[in-house]
Amino acid sequence: MRTRFLKEGLVHFEAHNVLEMLLFYSIPQRDTNRMAHRLLERFGSLDAVLKAPVDELAQVSGVGAYSAMLLSAVGQAAGCYLEDRSGEHDVIGSEKLVRFGIRLSRERKRRETLLICADNRRRLLTYHVITEGELPDDALDWRGIAGLVLGGNVTRTVVVFSRPDGREELSLKERRVLRQLVLRLNRIGVKVEDCLTVCPSQRVFRASKVPNCRYLLEAI
Repeated sequence: MRTRFLKEGLVHFEAHNVLEMLLFYSIPQRDTNRMAHRLLERFGSLDAVLKAPVDELAQVSGVGAYSAMLLSAVGQAAGCYLEDRSGEHDVIGSEKLVRFGIRLSRERKRRETLLICADNRRRLLTYHVITEGELPDDALDWRGIAGLVLGGNVTRTVVVFSRPDGREELSLKERRVLRQLVLRLNRIGVKVEDCLTVCPSQRVFRASKVPNCRYLLEAI
């Protein structure tokens, strides 16, 4: 695992491989592959594992307090890195946004809807997974989404639809969800500036660049 990392980095690692390598440094004499899979089964994704509370991580069989602290620290360090890297740059209004969307979507094996959050200077603050799997037929958890953006200094957002199936353009359901996000977030002073769909091939569909989708981003 270490030899592979030194040759190619983490770019081609699966989520469980990343966790397996991290856990090796806190539990060097154990089979960390099984623990990595247990973590993903419990929390659902690498992102969720690294964002999980220490006490919940420690409850997973074989992990323990020391490894839980390591995983939490790695997740928090990644957040600090992103904040530091974007501190002086216009992430939301630049091509850096597309690259960030690709990085977020690369490890995902199922459909997810993510909300990238930025402040008034378009500096990246954080991101949230707001749906997992197929989009629900009924309404989204609008109160929960509002709570996510109102909990920080968020004034601008970008919606990302992760697309493991490879389809690029927005479906009718996704257009409806995007339109509702634009309208509802606008009411609380948060602007949706763009929408991306990202495929495994790293092809990106960007709503703001397509005339017949641009209207979806305009609040009434």
